[in-house]
Formats: sequence, C-alpha cells, structure tokens
Amino acid sequence: MEQKVIEKSQEQCIYLIRESNLDFYLVIPNCKKVHIVLGIFKGVDDNFVKRIPKQVDKAVVIPVINSQILEQANYVQTQSYQYLDNVLSFLINTAYRILTYNHIEVDSQIFLNQNADLGGFQQKFLSKYQGRVQLLDLFFKTEVPQKVNLVSDSLETVSPVVSSAVIDEVVDVPTEMPEEKKVNTAVEAREPGFVSYVLLGVLIAVISLVFLYLII
Repeated sequence: MEQKVIEKSQEQCIYLIRESNLDFYLVIPNCKKVHIVLGIFKGVDDNFVKRIPKQVDKAVVIPVINSQILEQANYVQTQSYQYLDNVLSFLINTAYRILTYNHIEVDSQIFLNQNADLGGFQQKFLSKYQGRVQLLDLFFKTEVPQKVNLVSDSLETVSPVVSSAVIDEVVDVPTEMPEEKKVNTAVEAREPGFVSYVLLGVLIAVISLVFLYLII
C-alpha cells in the first residue's frame, strides 16, 4: 500500500492511497471522532476531491472506479455490481483500520453519498446492511458556526495524528511475524529439548561406565 499527500490544511488532510488493484482517496478531518462516508463518483481526480465541501466530523473515502463499471452497477446480477459491493466493503474495513490506528474514534454508523446515477445499487446496498448504512449528500452545505468553532479549538491535539508520517506508519505495519523471526523462534523453541537429550546421553554413559566398573 502506497500513499501520497494531496492537500494538508488546518481543517483536513487528503491522501491518495494506492493498493495493488485499487486507488482511493481518504479525507481525514481534524476531529477526534468521525463517521466514515463512502463517495462514489465518475471522473475522480485530485481536483475533484479538493472541491468536496469540508466535513467537520466525517472521514470521506472515494474510490477511483472505471466509468463502465459504474454504468452497469445498478444491475444486481452483473459483475460490476458485485465488484463495487466488494470495493465498498473493503474500503470500510481499510478506513476503519487506518483511523483507529491513528487514535481516531470511528462511529459505527456508515454513510453513503447519494448519487442519482446509482439509485439501484444504493438501495440494494442499504438493504444489505439494514440500517448500518445511511444516505448522505456530501455537497449539501449547512452553516453550523458553533460546531465548527468547537472543533477548531481541538485542532492542536488532533492535527499531528493525521500527519503523513503517521499514515506511513499505518500502512507499513506488518500483519505477520517476519519470516526470519519465525525461524529464530523455532530454533529457540527446539534448543531446550536438544540440550536435555545431550544431558541424558551423558548421564547414561556415566552410569554404564560405573556399572561396568562394578562388574569387573
């Protein structure tokens, strides 16, 4: 997994994260607790993501999906539908892992950006998760000055958490013990047994000599 900082400000950080077969943007606000919002759009690039209104308490995840897949995703029986469904499930888990590793609390309620072109897919996706996922319009602007002020007061303690250095640390965390350490551990586990066999052999040899001496 590779990542690139697209934009960094007092309000949020935008990252482009590259998997082996999927690119996606992750927008992390300066907030201690967030909701995960999935956004599906055509023509996604750096400039498009920068134009999304800043979210006070929502981490936005936007995959880069081929337009042909999006055009067929409304039909449940197609491979495009299944692919997009798998992508969103993967992104929920991946975003949750990154955010919680960076000590950002994640609310259990997930949001999906409302897209009129994906009405069929959205309804099926919502029914599949039975209330755990709700629709949201990322481009719907509301003025809530008091809430913004409250969040800005805590930026100093939150902003270091979402720095690019921390994201580097997240994606590079090994999920398994390195192979070399596994081998060393196995050797160490066998050594006590090996030593005991050696001592047992020496003891048997000494007893045999004593027995032969007594016979003679």
